[in-house]
Amino acid sequence: MACKCEFHADSDLKCSVKCIKTVDLYITTLPHRNSPPAILLREGYREDVRVKTRTLANLSKLPPEAIAVLRHVLQGKQMVPANELFEIVENGSRAHGPTEAVLTTTRRLGFFQLINSRPSRERDLVVAMVAARILKPRMMGMRGGFIEKHLAHDVG
Repeated sequence: MACKCEFHADSDLKCSVKCIKTVDLYITTLPHRNSPPAILLREGYREDVRVKTRTLANLSKLPPEAIAVLRHVLQGKQMVPANELFEIVENGSRAHGPTEAVLTTTRRLGFFQLINSRPSRERDLVVAMVAARILKPRMMGMRGGFIEKHLAHDVG
C-alpha cells in the first residue's frame, strides 16, 4: 500500500518511517465530576491515516483572561493593545444621541440668547440644567455631578 502523506503523495513507495503531519493546536476543557475542569493545550496530528492528540500543557492554573487571549492567538487572531485602536479623548467626547438632539433644538430656538446675549459659564450652566431636566425629568436634584459629567463641556 502506498503512503498517503504529503511528502510521498506522488509516488507508489511505502514510507520507511512514520509520516507525521501536525494538524492544529487548540485548547480543550475536560470536565471532572467533583473538581474543577482541566484546561489543556493540545496538539492534533495525523500519524499515517490515524488522527491523534498530544497534551502539551495543563493551563488550569492560568487566569481565565490569559486562557481567552491564548485561544484568540491560536485561532490566528492578532492581538493589539487597546490604546492603539482607540483615540483617548481627555476632555470627553462630543454630545451624541438624546443630548445632541436637545442641545441642537435649544440652539435653533435661540434659547442661549434668551438666557444671556453674551457667552458665559453661567449661561452654559443654565442651559445644561434645563437640558438635564428634559433628558432626566424625574431627577429632583442635580446632585451627583450629572451636569458636570454629561453636559457642561458640550454646551459651551
